[in-house]
Amino acid sequence: MRLWDLLSAEQIKVEYGRIENTCRRTMQLSCTADISGKKLLFVPSTVSVKVLDIFTGASYNDLNGHFRTVNGCFINNSNKEMYSFSNDTNIVVWDYLNKVVIDESIYEDNWSDDGMAYWKDGD
Repeated sequence: MRLWDLLSAEQIKVEYGRIENTCRRTMQLSCTADISGKKLLFVPSTVSVKVLDIFTGASYNDLNGHFRTVNGCFINNSNKEMYSFSNDTNIVVWDYLNKVVIDESIYEDNWSDDGMAYWKDGD
């Protein structure tokens, strides 16, 4: 993974450490600023999402909640949520500022025997 300065078209040297992912397709990364102004990078890494400082590469946390390879994540800045999606067919909703899963029911198996998704009452 590399960071580029788009104005100068030069690479900025940042050591992000080892990012493991067995995904054989394009991964989706996300970035945002936390309440202190730090620029955060969310990177799928095997069954978790790593939270890194964009400019220093410092690791803040691993968000664990999937059971198979995480394919990507998306930030919704208006409500400070991060959505991660995985080969386990789950979408996990995170409060990324507090590093917690917002809704534990996201882990429940919401698939019928015929492979078609269904939603419980109230969802």
